Amino acid sequence: MKPGLRRSVTTGMEALWLLAGAKDLLFPRECFLCGNLPIGGTIFPAPFLCAPCASTVRYAGRESCPRCGDFPSARGDRPLIPSPSCSRCRGRDLAFDRCASGAAYTGAVRSLVKLLKFSNARRAAVPLGTLVVAGALRALRGERPGIITAVPLHPLKRLKRGYNQADLLAGIVARRMKIPFRSDLVRRVRYTPSQGASRGRDRRANLRGAFRPRTALRRKEELHVLLVDDVISTATTIDECARALKEGGASRVTAASAAT
Repeated sequence: MKPGLRRSVTTGMEALWLLAGAKDLLFPRECFLCGNLPIGGTIFPAPFLCAPCASTVRYAGRESCPRCGDFPSARGDRPLIPSPSCSRCRGRDLAFDRCASGAAYTGAVRSLVKLLKFSNARRAAVPLGTLVVAGALRALRGERPGIITAVPLHPLKRLKRGYNQADLLAGIVARRMKIPFRSDLVRRVRYTPSQGASRGRDRRANLRGAFRPRTALRRKEELHVLLVDDVISTATTIDECARALKEGGASRVTAASAAT
């Protein structure tokens, strides 16, 4: 399938489920997780979650690392020590310039991510996309990227899942921020096992060389790329993907995710 036609088909499919997501936004019927009535409101997690489920969400705040976006409440009760970097990114030569997430990968957010990735619950992308937007705005600090892309899946994994969850989130961010979205900037050339609970060093070894640039960036307005993923754990995946983007001509890569 030609790239232009592939993007058209993808856009059409996204439009269908986004319409369903918009209906849920305007006329919430039940909590996305437990089925109870939602609490209503205008910010995440309302009107997507009921009060008990919403109470489990830990939002990223000012204590987040200004470089990689990690924050204490996502990793336990570590002391809040102001620093230009944290234990996750200190001493690492990272390819992305800044990164931030909307919330911790715990509670309701963790459940929503699992629904999106493993249960074909595409509507979960709607609340998670809202969290990505929050992370993106924090990471961008008033700057405006020229283009948005998503961390790609290997073709075999995408075939098995039926879609790339990061593409769905990036599409929501692109529409919310009114910035063009392209899914053809980077390709995943090597199949990697699920990272699971792998340590940082093992993740880096697994993902080294897994991404390659697919499309060269030449237009000046596209040289700042916003890179989207669902979850950032050790920041290895977005680092390797950002490296490929810069090989393809990006001068700046800002990354954002729903959770960390």
